[in-house]
Amino acid sequence: MRGSDSAKRETDPLLPFAGPSPPGSSSGGDPEADVRASDPASAASVPDGELGKRGEVWLVVQFLIFALIIFPPDFLFSSFIPGSFFVPSKIWYLNYVIGAAFLVIGVSLSSRAAKMFGPNLSGLPRPPAGLQLQTGGMYAVVRHPIYGLAVLIASGITLLTNSTGRGIMTVVLLVFFDLKASAEEGYLVEKFGRRYEEYREKVKKLIPYVY
Repeated sequence: MRGSDSAKRETDPLLPFAGPSPPGSSSGGDPEADVRASDPASAASVPDGELGKRGEVWLVVQFLIFALIIFPPDFLFSSFIPGSFFVPSKIWYLNYVIGAAFLVIGVSLSSRAAKMFGPNLSGLPRPPAGLQLQTGGMYAVVRHPIYGLAVLIASGITLLTNSTGRGIMTVVLLVFFDLKASAEEGYLVEKFGRRYEEYREKVKKLIPYVY
């Protein structure tokens, strides 16, 4: 009876396959998994189901820094740094002029940069599957314009409020975006290969023509 049952399983296509995976298949017949296994660039861009696989920790830290810019911890620095120190009182209006300019430029340009990605815009370091490499417009001048413009917006808010706490957190934000951009570029090299390496060699990272 066991011999006849085994033969029936091998000949009847309706019964589940209980034997080893077919030759050349590493995923037990899953064609999408086979494509990901044979294409590392595709595998790097496929969203993972496990929390943290796409760099969610970076996004959490980013929101925490934003929160500290909106609600600055000035009380932490009041004992050794004055609450405001950016512009002398005789020319206090420069705070508002420069800060407002930074804020308007940052918001307007960052919205334009974000629209270039459309539905593929993501705050996570690992790029989504449908992401296309952007090298035109603002991306021809700087590789991560949204990050740089976010720092410009934070600088504008700092000047408008003349807040020491916001100034310190803006510097922290700049360092954070530098580190996050480096992590993101590791995934971009996996996805786009030599194309992104050549682009990275020609275009600055966060500040146009500077850094």
